[in-house]
Amino acid sequence: MIQRTINDVVVYELGANGAELIGKNWNSECKERIKKIINTLKNNYASSNKKTITLIEILPKDKFWKDADQDPKPCFRPALAMLGSVTDHFVTKDDSEDDRQDALTEEELNNAINEREETIEANKQEEKFEKIPLKSNLAYRMESSLKSLLSMAGAYTIPTIEAENFPSDVASIGVYLIPYYIGDSTKYLPVAVQMDKTGITAKAFGCDNWLDFHTFQVKMASGLKEITPIDLNPIKIQSWVFNNLFQECQQPTLFCFDTTNLRKRGLVFLQKQFWQKHCLAFSPDKDKPICFIPTSNYPHIRVASIIAPNNEHEVPLYRGCDEDGELKGHTAGVFYPSSLDSECGNYYLSNQRPETRSGGILNESKLVYLPKARGDNKGELKKPKPRAQGYNPRGVFLNLTLQFGDCFSDWANYVQCLRLYGLIQYLDATIFPAPLHLAAGLDAYRPIQAIREP
Repeated sequence: MIQRTINDVVVYELGANGAELIGKNWNSECKERIKKIINTLKNNYASSNKKTITLIEILPKDKFWKDADQDPKPCFRPALAMLGSVTDHFVTKDDSEDDRQDALTEEELNNAINEREETIEANKQEEKFEKIPLKSNLAYRMESSLKSLLSMAGAYTIPTIEAENFPSDVASIGVYLIPYYIGDSTKYLPVAVQMDKTGITAKAFGCDNWLDFHTFQVKMASGLKEITPIDLNPIKIQSWVFNNLFQECQQPTLFCFDTTNLRKRGLVFLQKQFWQKHCLAFSPDKDKPICFIPTSNYPHIRVASIIAPNNEHEVPLYRGCDEDGELKGHTAGVFYPSSLDSECGNYYLSNQRPETRSGGILNESKLVYLPKARGDNKGELKKPKPRAQGYNPRGVFLNLTLQFGDCFSDWANYVQCLRLYGLIQYLDATIFPAPLHLAAGLDAYRPIQAIREP
């Protein structure tokens, strides 16, 4: 494991430049605020020749801004990007009940630590291994933002699978389509984020070279012309994936796609009706039928199609059953349909719901009627909620298209490992595999002129 430290931690004050906007003309006010932030901080950032991350402390919404058109946060990333830094923010400690409970004296903290150790020891004897954290709500908020920043700066982990015939050195690429709202029209920026043993890099449609991930975000948020969105053109997007991304692979590479994002915008192989285990559907043009290209034409690639909870029509089940058939929350694992075998190519990936989070999720169901747990009507059956969602991480459906001779269950486990990416947030996992998570997150680095007004 390679460890690096964060050096040169400096605290600056944004002052009035971090205050809420007036809220009369969002576009012009944002541009003016960005100029002021740059002018205020440019001397502080000018001497830095290292990767820089900026963590901004802001007040809670009810004490800071109450209307979306007064929110200054969209100004922070573009302004700091022009100074060479990636940015995130966290909400400061306030007087809310939750935060007040975080304030422990030294004696209370020591008592809490002793009680925690006693509980852990008792749980071990009962074969319970749940985590009992002592972090405060503020610590969770700061840690989450800091981990997000570290991933933006290029911190990463790469899983390894010890299985027969599984490649020892695998790269992974997440491909995503970022919307740019330009006036009354919408353009799109196809992006790809690659993770391998050399680091994290990214490129956009029309760019020849892969850039360091930190550098790419800075350039993207700065609005440089070299990273330019295009009109929606499925043929161009398909060609970019097949003739550029696939062609240039020189090592085993797993491509990860969000089906909702791209299946109707150029990549027909993401549509379930065209899925095959060893071939990718390809649409030559509107007048010709869809053909199927063997993956052997691109001997280094594998494809993971992800159906995630953000698709309201195909939200995966997040409920599982224990050995007694009782409904539980997230049941961790890689599952395949009971009517098929482990090499079927279709899987359901789920991660365990963190024990430290609210138990309210267990009182919601997508498909079955559950009894009400509290209130005057306790015990009465309540209707299922098809769109009910659990806390992150949630389950996803996975369809794999691989090379002949590959073990599908091994690659399904590899995708699952890419979701257990603790450098992104304190829940230690993501919905998408890590490179796709980072690619989708690039929408936070659109330049200010590409963000839709509130």
